[in-house]
Amino acid sequence: MRESYFSESNPYAIVARGDCTFEEKLSIALESNAKGLIIYNTLYGIYQDRLFASSSDYDCDNGNGYVDKIISPVYGTEMDATMPTSCTQNSNCASGKCVIANFTGVSLSDGYKVCCMWDLYITMGRDASSSLANAEIPVVFITMGDMEKLQAITNNSSLELIEVMIFNRPDPFIYLPTIIIYIIAVLTLSISSYYLGKREIINVIVDNKHYQTLSDSKQTTIHPSLSTDSNDEIHVGHAIMFVIYCAVLLTLMYFFNLKAIVTVIYVVFSSIACAMVVFHPFLSFLWSHVSDNILAISSSMVKYYILTANSPLFAFSVFLSHLLMFSWYFHRDSWWAWLMQDLAGMCVCFLCLSVIRLPNLKVLSVLLCLAFVYDVFFVFISPFIFSSSIMEKVASSSSDTAYLTTGDENYCEKYPDDQDFCSDDSLPMLFTVPSFSYYSGETILGLGDVILPGFLAVWAARYDFLEFGDCVDWSVVSDLWSVWSWWKVFVEPSQGFFWLVVQAYMVGLLLANVAVIVFQTGQPALLYIVPCSLGVVLYRAHRTGKLSDLWLHLPATQTNSLDKNEEQECLLNTNEQSHSTPASILEAKKLIIPITSSMNNYTSYQNHNIEENNLL
Repeated sequence: MRESYFSESNPYAIVARGDCTFEEKLSIALESNAKGLIIYNTLYGIYQDRLFASSSDYDCDNGNGYVDKIISPVYGTEMDATMPTSCTQNSNCASGKCVIANFTGVSLSDGYKVCCMWDLYITMGRDASSSLANAEIPVVFITMGDMEKLQAITNNSSLELIEVMIFNRPDPFIYLPTIIIYIIAVLTLSISSYYLGKREIINVIVDNKHYQTLSDSKQTTIHPSLSTDSNDEIHVGHAIMFVIYCAVLLTLMYFFNLKAIVTVIYVVFSSIACAMVVFHPFLSFLWSHVSDNILAISSSMVKYYILTANSPLFAFSVFLSHLLMFSWYFHRDSWWAWLMQDLAGMCVCFLCLSVIRLPNLKVLSVLLCLAFVYDVFFVFISPFIFSSSIMEKVASSSSDTAYLTTGDENYCEKYPDDQDFCSDDSLPMLFTVPSFSYYSGETILGLGDVILPGFLAVWAARYDFLEFGDCVDWSVVSDLWSVWSWWKVFVEPSQGFFWLVVQAYMVGLLLANVAVIVFQTGQPALLYIVPCSLGVVLYRAHRTGKLSDLWLHLPATQTNSLDKNEEQECLLNTNEQSHSTPASILEAKKLIIPITSSMNNYTSYQNHNIEENNLL
């Protein structure tokens, strides 16, 4: 904490708020060798050479009255003495000062209306480029009430000099919420895409009834849904319509207050995501453990019924997830609400990445490039078309929106009960971390900044598993602090695409955070993430000569297969064994249960009875 003393050897300049700007006052104070600058609010600063005050400087609901005439100057003590007590002594008028209201276009039959004046602290130099933002000496603003207290001390004391101390809280060198958001985003993208890429290869093997245990079977080429366009994959037209839909929705939310509706819809959707990603797999694991080791239930059909998506266990999972999210909804102003919101955000990212698949680099390039333009337009270009940045207004909390809408930075200090502007209800489709300090506000990152690059990471994981059997060189991961291990990922094509995309995402997100610090304003994260991640993928694909093929589809893979008779015989034996062997199908140690496909894959597991070591 920095301290600055006002003493005879360390003089401060105390000046009134008036015509000249704060920057001009600072310049004069520096020329006078002042060691600090104190600017106090005045009636002259409120009127600004007008006969009436600005509407943002008074509120008639806090006290009002009428005066018969205007005495020049309007900010003088003589005019101030004529203010009616119905205004100055109103219990709601905290300042005890009244100013002439804007009478333009108002009938003056009853005289000139006066209203209670706001006497609040203001920010000098909101613009980071302002000289006040990096002043060489301490500069503070005090209210008229504060100045009257100082004057009272000097009037009632024989002292000719008052010694004061100004405290300035230092900015933290490392901002913890930014680090936490960074870690959450990187882990969500990398773990989700790795798991989904691996799971999809397993599902291909299961769905095509290929058993790795029969290594002497003939070779055949699989062209699964991974390598061709399927119904659940999106195409170029879908990508274009998706971005247009998001742009229209964001614009509507700028002009209309749809946050309540969007929040409720998101609560329902995220509840389903939490049920499928967290609660149902966890409860399924617990039930399998309890049924095998405690209850000793031997019927696989009973356990199959309990674990499937249409079972009471899944219904109970949905109930718990809805209970969690609605608890967040009704207590989202609590200190712990951000934890639940971020958990739901991770589940939503995982569910979106598991449901939507992008088949090739062409669709990925179109989607990410359009998202790049979308992000830049609504953050940087929209203020030139509209009154403010659409993205900042929609994504920020209501208190920030109040300033962007009204231009009054003290609006929520004046009207804290205004739910439209002053409730802390930012959109929930965000990762958010509070400041953890005396600073108000929070650090946020949109879910789209994880989901959209996540599509590329999932595609890269699918490719690496098809091409190399794994998507991570664990020798490189174990040596993260080695510069060569990071450079190796970029220069060696044998490393594949997945780890390259993860590292590029980390670099892009880091650049976005650095830009926020440098420019002192919010940044569109995709402005940095898309060139880093998509750029390196296209470069490596071109360098390895695979760009033309990967532009249209993923490669096919070679695996072992059974002929028709062998397959049918094996399936019949498997089905017979599944009824005679207790819990042979649903044992947790023998099965890989994909988190979000628990509704789809139990039938295939029951039919195939595949052990985990065969799938891995």
